[in-house]
Parts: sequence; structure tokens; C-alpha cells
Amino acid sequence: MKKVPVMISTKDIAYLKDIFSWNFTASKTCSHFKVEMEEEALKEKMKQLAKMHAQICNKIIEILS
Repeated sequence: MKKVPVMISTKDIAYLKDIFSWNFTASKTCSHFKVEMEEEALKEKMKQLAKMHAQICNKIIEILS
């Protein structure tokens, strides 16, 4: 869907909530493991993944705004 409809159904809201939760958890997990890892290449990949998941969360917030 290229444009968000004027009205979003309760089913859509529930699905967006699930997507947000999955990505929020993934972002937090990647951020945690970024700190725990010793290899710089893996740290950088975890940083990129955390950022990607955070951007998805931000996009969902933007849609709901």
C-alpha cells in the first residue's frame, strides 16, 4: 500500500502493534549484543541491525501519527 488510508481498522492497529513490538524487541536485542561482542565486524553488523529495526519502529509511529 503506497498511501495510508484515512481510517485504520482495529485489526490493522493490532497488526501494526505486533510489528512494532517485534522490531522494538529486535532493536533492543541487537543493541545489547553489540555491547557484548568483541569482534568489531560483528559489533558493526549489530549496530546496523539495531538501527534498521529502530527505523521500522519510527515508520510505524509515523503511520499512526
